[in-house]
Amino acid sequence: MSRYFSPSELECNCHCGFYAMAPATLEAADAIRELLAKPVIVTSAARCVDHNKRVGGVGASWHLPRNVNGIWQSHAMDLGICGKHQDLAVKMLDDDFPEISYIRYSTFTHIDSRPKLYRGDFRR
Repeated sequence: MSRYFSPSELECNCHCGFYAMAPATLEAADAIRELLAKPVIVTSAARCVDHNKRVGGVGASWHLPRNVNGIWQSHAMDLGICGKHQDLAVKMLDDDFPEISYIRYSTFTHIDSRPKLYRGDFRR
């Protein structure tokens, strides 16, 4: 479990009850929270298939449940960090979490623990 993020923060926003998160993603999110030394808002984490469709998520989203070794869990979190805080977070991920993927957006940072590393920048 996470040191900083509660199950209610990880739960699908439709309140269906799905909230299981991959340990590697939680570990990276905890490290970001610790680095910034302030609360970090989770704008999206685990998503059920129906909610993912409602919010326009891609069909292969890492927010969706995946069965890994018999455990259904999400692998992605969107964290409400941008600007200099985002710069600090991605630098730390680059240095200390080489297996964690991230995508930079103007208003949030997406992190996930997909099998093949991806790092992107979609800021405008």
